[in-house]
Amino acid sequence: EALSLFRVLDNDLESQKIATFLYVARNEGCTMADIQNALEISQASCSRNVMALAEINRQRKPGLGLLQKEQDPLEPRRFKVRLTIKGRRLANQLREVMK
Repeated sequence: EALSLFRVLDNDLESQKIATFLYVARNEGCTMADIQNALEISQASCSRNVMALAEINRQRKPGLGLLQKEQDPLEPRRFKVRLTIKGRRLANQLREVMK
């Protein structure tokens, strides 16, 4: 049932993108490096996953709108990742399903 919530958004959503979303949902405000280390993925994969889950993807087309990336004001080369309102709704739905 939890996977069906993701399938409504994108029927072909890869498990690595789902894992990225779930990590951010549990660790809101994490850095891109945190995601890379936790999921043991490359910087390129992390960036690709976050962009696919953001409002605008790498091809400058609409993404899923679940995550937003913000530049860290203390370290301009670092980005923090947070849930959007749509992402929070999905996270709450997942919590309800998983009870």
